[in-house]
Amino acid sequence: MTKLGIIVNLDIQNDTNSINAGLRKRQIANAYNSTSETARTFAIPKSVAWNVNYRSQLAQLKIYGDLYGGLEYASSGEFPGQDIGAMAYADQENAISDTKKAVESAYVCGNNPIVVKGFYSDKQNGDTQNIINVDGFAYNIGKSFPVDFQDIDIKNAGFTSDEWLSLLKSRFSDGSDMVVMFNLSLSYPEGVYYMKEGGWNGAAWAFVSWAKANGAQFVQACEIS
Repeated sequence: MTKLGIIVNLDIQNDTNSINAGLRKRQIANAYNSTSETARTFAIPKSVAWNVNYRSQLAQLKIYGDLYGGLEYASSGEFPGQDIGAMAYADQENAISDTKKAVESAYVCGNNPIVVKGFYSDKQNGDTQNIINVDGFAYNIGKSFPVDFQDIDIKNAGFTSDEWLSLLKSRFSDGSDMVVMFNLSLSYPEGVYYMKEGGWNGAAWAFVSWAKANGAQFVQACEIS
């Protein structure tokens, strides 16, 4: 018997350096509005936030994210996949601080300021938590709470998208609160304006729809940290 009211935090990580990266107005209006009851966290690297062509899209994401479901923002490393934990303390401190500033500066002047609340990296060390505490982050995704069955990790382990969907449903049905992360390079791909059936994208949104139908309470990461 599926427990109703399970808390789900849905995160989207920009793990690409593309200037499009799935943030165009039409995609936002469709993807986010179609799941308007699901609060999300969007994790962004510095390389994207500083890209002159991408910054206007990031500002647009802020406007439409607020309109279609209340996004909150996290920063990641200087570039996708950066091994934060392998860096010296001072270098790690600069990378984390600079990325936060870069993301927060990407908005339309005087309107819709971006506030970065969280940090995400799956490659941290013992210094990382101390640094994000000093920098005023509210939470550390993956450290404050574990991410359940991240799409890329599951694919790299040899599972199919259908098996990933089954794992997510099984975790939910166990009655456990969840933190789920979709990556733009896989389950939330660049240039997809409409949700597709089948594949990793289809599995991602099939889980969202199924969880909503089974009483999931979608919350932002700051609400569970």
